[in-house]
Amino acid sequence: MLLGAEECLDGVFNVAPDGWIAGERVRALAGAVPRLKVPDRVNEVVTNLRWRFQRGPIPPGLRSYIRWPWLVANDRLKDAGWHPTVTNEQAYVEGTEAKWWTMVTPKRRQELALGGLVVGILAGTAVAVSLVRRARRRHR
Repeated sequence: MLLGAEECLDGVFNVAPDGWIAGERVRALAGAVPRLKVPDRVNEVVTNLRWRFQRGPIPPGLRSYIRWPWLVANDRLKDAGWHPTVTNEQAYVEGTEAKWWTMVTPKRRQELALGGLVVGILAGTAVAVSLVRRARRRHR
């Protein structure tokens, strides 16, 4: 950080936007669905397994940091002359990996849906033709 190098700042300084993000807003930004409440031990085992098989976004040791709300005070750095240039929402979006389906445009979703429909129709037709052929062979 340029300010820290120029001013020879000593100690710990937190770099963070001002304020906080409400839980509802984080869930809206994340596109998260409501989760089923399970006992802590079960949740811990599932989280560890998800991380082990690379299906979970959070390493097991960091779970406590997302479990409860917390704030990062940037007052010391602001007193030294620094000012945040992004909001908490912008920092969250930039620092969070987006789900693949959020990157699909509406046009592409429509194309994928139509492609899936065509594949479904072709598969259904193939199954129907196969069943008709079997039925004809049995009746001969």
